[in-house]
Amino acid sequence: MRVHLREYFARRPDPYAGALVAISRRLTGAAALASGAISLGLLAAAPPRGPLGDAGWLLAAVCVAVTLTGALVTLRAGSDADWNALVAIQWVGLGSLAVLVWLTGGNESPQTTLFCSGSSCRPPATPRAAPAST
Repeated sequence: MRVHLREYFARRPDPYAGALVAISRRLTGAAALASGAISLGLLAAAPPRGPLGDAGWLLAAVCVAVTLTGALVTLRAGSDADWNALVAIQWVGLGSLAVLVWLTGGNESPQTTLFCSGSSCRPPATPRAAPAST
């Protein structure tokens, strides 16, 4: 058993061996496209006028444009985006989303729903009433 565990966790020359970069490109592109499109739609519900005033619209437009550009890079025919490019696209998209949340009201922003778009996200715990002390 130990030998199998050591072999499983051993350093390998290609950490992504067995993964298909073409499928990962499509999934990353689809996620970026959906995130950019939904963010654009949510800007109508929560305009970016918080900390920067009307200048927030420009920064919000840049954030959405960067996210959609990441989608185009990965979804275009003949894309040669490698693993590092896919990771960069995902981190830049997450950073853009964080800026959009900040611009549109922080925790009260509808943009926060995009952070939990994956299946691993769980709803916040419901607080329970403390027992009454007598």
